[in-house]
Amino acid sequence: MAWFWLNWYAVPASAINDWLLMSQHYYTIWTGALGNYRTLAHNMFNDIALRKSLDQFEEVPLFWVYGLGSEEA
Repeated sequence: MAWFWLNWYAVPASAINDWLLMSQHYYTIWTGALGNYRTLAHNMFNDIALRKSLDQFEEVPLFWVYGLGSEEA
């Protein structure tokens, strides 16, 4: 199951160029592969390697993640 999630949350090692971040990325997936998907997805939103590969270093506010619309809601 871990290989499925590694394909789903693919991060090219050449884009990261940091073995420690890649190791943490693999560990996050391997520890959450058979658990709750919501927990895995939340952990992947906070994964530094995934953010670096997407050029998104700032944390995404939860109201955008869960589709609540605006910060005031």
